[in-house]
Amino acid sequence: MPHITIRGITPCIAENISDSLFEQLSIICGNTKNSYTLELLESKQFTGTKPFLKFVLIEIFWFPREKPIQDAVECAIRDILVTADDSLNDIAVMFHALKRESYYRNGKHF
Repeated sequence: MPHITIRGITPCIAENISDSLFEQLSIICGNTKNSYTLELLESKQFTGTKPFLKFVLIEIFWFPREKPIQDAVECAIRDILVTADDSLNDIAVMFHALKRESYYRNGKHF
């Protein structure tokens, strides 16, 4: 926890960024690197009938944190992605706040 889902990058980029991403996020959020999961979803994006590439969509499911932490997480993710592939210039990050009483792991509240 947090769970990160990414669309619009290659598997190679996802593998290359995950360790440094988790390191930076653990520092920002004050938890361990193994607290994070990253899931890459392959997707096809279209505008009308024409496919397009290079729009990256990141969704983060987590317990809410203060706005400065959220802003720092967004910045870290964007910076790591652009460093990995400087052609990525259309990046959207969405945060989904989870309620502790609604989150179970192995049958127990987190």
